[in-house]
Amino acid sequence: MLVEALRYLTQIAVGRLESDKKLKSILEEEKQRINSTLEEMGLAKLGIEADEVAILKRILLKRALYGVDIQPFAAELAKLSLWIETFVFGTPLSFIEHHLKTGNALAWRPMARARKALDAGQGNPLARSISQKFRQLADVFRKLNALRDTTAADVTESKNIYRKEIKPMLDETKNYLDLMNAADILLAGSATDKALADKIKSPVAAADKARKAAFQKSAAEKKERGKALLELYEVRAQELADRTGAWEETLQLIREKRERRGFFNWSLEFPEVFASPDDKGFHIIIGNPPWDKTKFSDPDFFSQYRSNYRSADNAGKDRIAAELLAKPFIRERYEKQGYNIRVINEYYKERFPLSRGAGDGSKIKTPKIADLTRRENDLIVTKLYGLNLRDLEIILNTFKVMNEKYPGYGAALLESMK
Repeated sequence: MLVEALRYLTQIAVGRLESDKKLKSILEEEKQRINSTLEEMGLAKLGIEADEVAILKRILLKRALYGVDIQPFAAELAKLSLWIETFVFGTPLSFIEHHLKTGNALAWRPMARARKALDAGQGNPLARSISQKFRQLADVFRKLNALRDTTAADVTESKNIYRKEIKPMLDETKNYLDLMNAADILLAGSATDKALADKIKSPVAAADKARKAAFQKSAAEKKERGKALLELYEVRAQELADRTGAWEETLQLIREKRERRGFFNWSLEFPEVFASPDDKGFHIIIGNPPWDKTKFSDPDFFSQYRSNYRSADNAGKDRIAAELLAKPFIRERYEKQGYNIRVINEYYKERFPLSRGAGDGSKIKTPKIADLTRRENDLIVTKLYGLNLRDLEIILNTFKVMNEKYPGYGAALLESMK
């Protein structure tokens, strides 16, 4: 998808070269640098020279495209695809680690929520510090984006900026947002446990009574802990900043929930996109949120162990399931996966209120994601399968006014839990 988006943006860039003096100047400068490198390598005398279209792709890659996927392999595959697409002979692979990331694109909280919880009109120093770090992050990201990675030295500089200047500040700052995410997940877990307890109606067997009591106890404990984190958010956040009080316990909780749920706070992960108060967010978001379902699926689970599960009749499926669940390690995994999906569904219901309603409540309605776009009329395209360049061109031409009004595009691949 990002490769198709890059091809389309490149077409637009080629068409506006004559009228866009800044873009033309950047292209000419980059072309000259690459041709100088080719000459130093002794390749120019062989008739090898830099292709303008390929150079434009490299320029746009580091300035206009962003992506997130819940699967690490998918994110790495996207990088590989983009490197192949933007390869220019004589130049190194562009550094794009800061633009293509792994995480759950639907598990996030806006920066404003943390600032509001901290500030409450009192001018809290920590709130000011977080805002300052956010602006610093945005500035450093812009500096990183400005590097064109024409030479190996450029790429080394890009890596150093990201790993030494950006990542430490990013890791610290996102703890304040993930503290809220962790509290929200605890409350979602409480709601899940309560629902599971309510399902066990009038238990008679001792085992059922014990399970119901365990769910009720767990629901009460998680609710109490989640509410306490939100009510004492300012205290816990300050402890994290100062490394005092219960900061280690709080940090451990944040890391545990982040690792399991893949929190992805867009405004921090891509700060340069959200830093400007007058023009923040993406112009275009293309993706595939899970509005079919995020509920647990027996066929998906059991097919991992028996390839004939889907083709079996109902009696056969029951027999296969019983055989597999008789193995303790498979039953444990089955119950754990089912529980985790129930919890994230509860989180989605709270985060995306339009997904509430009858049934499993697992359908995600897209409009809430409009928080990530720049203006109300910007484009959000979701639920796309097998989208090719022609399909994308038809969609984007519908919004041709954006090509005329704005100097550049931001495109995000929003790919989350399936």
